[in-house]
Amino acid sequence: MDFPIDFKTLYAILHIIGVAIGAGGAFAADRIFWESVRDKKISATEKRFLILASSSVWIGLTVLVVSGVGLFLIDPDYYINSDKFLAKMTVVGVIVLNGAYFHLKHIPGIIANRGTMSAAVFASGGISATSWIYAIVLGSLHKIPYSYLLIMAAYGGVVAVGVAMAQITRLYLLRQK
Repeated sequence: MDFPIDFKTLYAILHIIGVAIGAGGAFAADRIFWESVRDKKISATEKRFLILASSSVWIGLTVLVVSGVGLFLIDPDYYINSDKFLAKMTVVGVIVLNGAYFHLKHIPGIIANRGTMSAAVFASGGISATSWIYAIVLGSLHKIPYSYLLIMAAYGGVVAVGVAMAQITRLYLLRQK
């Protein structure tokens, strides 16, 4: 009897699951953070939920990367010549680097209730949210008739708007009592 799913389909399913867990964790962590900093202090419960959501990001990213490698190995010539794929890999690289920086630099301060309102923390959140959304959009589109540079220029614009909006929100929250 033949197995009803080929490897490409299996990797694609795992890839979607990884995106769902990773992006879901990132969006949940962002939402928990935004809600918790209104009083400029993060409670013990909020910290636990933030850490739990953040760990979901890493689980999702791991599934995403492993399944992505599987997909790539099935047809490396196609992927290496795809501007969309190369752009998506760059965005995922930004997600990983931003996430690592956030976990190593910001999470310890957040847990200690230091620096929760810093411009860098909010910038990192803006980068995270816009990057996950951009990667999901890139992955969802079948064909993109634009060059790598144009796709990345658009990404840079989207990230700049996201970071600016995060900073505006930060200033608004700082002015609240």
